Amino acid sequence: MIEGLSVRVIRSIDRKLSQDSEAKYRYDGLFRVEEALREKGLNGHLVCRFKLVKLATEEVLSIDAPKDEDFVEPPLPEGNLQPVQTEVMLQRVIRSTAIANSVKQLHDHRCQICGLRLAAGERGYSEVAHIQALSRGGPDIMANVLCLCANCHVLFDLGALLVEDDFSITRNGESADKLLTHPRHIVNPKYLRKHREAYS
Repeated sequence: MIEGLSVRVIRSIDRKLSQDSEAKYRYDGLFRVEEALREKGLNGHLVCRFKLVKLATEEVLSIDAPKDEDFVEPPLPEGNLQPVQTEVMLQRVIRSTAIANSVKQLHDHRCQICGLRLAAGERGYSEVAHIQALSRGGPDIMANVLCLCANCHVLFDLGALLVEDDFSITRNGESADKLLTHPRHIVNPKYLRKHREAYS
């Protein structure tokens, strides 16, 4: 997912639904990993789950091209001068903007991990990261969010940044500084543990 590498997907076939009684598997093509997470399965063990998106034909052709001395790189995609808009139905968790805005204001848009304060002119910019992800049952409350810069937000979501119960930070397995805190923004260590468990 991080490196954007494609995945070849092979699925098992239900023989009752297949015309070929001998077939056991079906090749479905190349996919990219759009999202990855770990969660507890029915037996209590951590299970890796992935959201896969099938690659378009032109993406597949550029990936499958032979890599030898006679290889000529395919042209770069031209894109679309007039992208078509389409209506889609989407389900997502509604997040509280009041929670996000309060945390950003308390920290004055300063990243709690690296201390960086991004600014666009007079305006500060920061992002609110849920410690225990909402998709993994985390609550949308101040005790479960951090004020982060964009870079630290991505690294935190990928598990490259972990925060211990004492607020010490591990960056890619190495000790880093401590989490910056504010007396009115109390982070609950139980959510930090949930985040660490998802990446251990």
